[in-house]
Amino acid sequence: KMNLYAVFPFISGLLFLSFGLFVYLKNPKSKLNIFYFLTCFSTTIWIISYSFMYASYNESKALFFARIGYSGVVFIPAFLYNFVITFLSLNRKKSIIYFIYLTSIFFLLANTTEHFMRGVYRYFWGFYPKVGSLYILFVIFFSAVFIRSTWFLLRRIREKDLRPIVRNQTKYVLLAFLMGMTSIVDYLPNYQIQIYPWAYISALGWIGLTGIAIFKYRLMDIRLVITRVSIFVAVYT
Repeated sequence: KMNLYAVFPFISGLLFLSFGLFVYLKNPKSKLNIFYFLTCFSTTIWIISYSFMYASYNESKALFFARIGYSGVVFIPAFLYNFVITFLSLNRKKSIIYFIYLTSIFFLLANTTEHFMRGVYRYFWGFYPKVGSLYILFVIFFSAVFIRSTWFLLRRIREKDLRPIVRNQTKYVLLAFLMGMTSIVDYLPNYQIQIYPWAYISALGWIGLTGIAIFKYRLMDIRLVITRVSIFVAVYT
């Protein structure tokens, strides 16, 4: 029997991968495009792996996919942070950037142990990770980097001499990050609070709002030519 709770995240993951590749291939040498793609790619690993976890029929296989998913999740803070400071042209200390990457690597290694993930729960949508003592440190790390990145965007948009197009770019990237904050709901089932983890929808909101900044306000100088054929294909799909 098909698990619809697994199908929708899987489709979302494919959308993330497709859009990330599209942005990257438009300018593979741009750091901004690279970090955007890496964010989308690590998110894809998380969402698609979780869809397989939901569809699993035994605990060991579900735990395997949960660990694969978190091999992507642990790097999302690092890639998001680099995307923001590159977009805003901020000169941050390399020591801070190195610290964020090293912390991500630490959690990648911790992910293989029971101190980070010690099993799975069974909910109505499928299996979900049962976390260990180190997991709360990752939640704090992720939240701190995310809030710090959002603060950079908020501080920029409050500048009075911003060009209108840059203000609009920043506004939609900021809205995307605020949308991303709603993904905190996914942490609750880790602690046996049975709320459906819809963070992949928050992630789609993030990609949709950054997409407005990219296409409408030329965030990465990407122009999308829409033809009648492309409109027909989109509507048919």
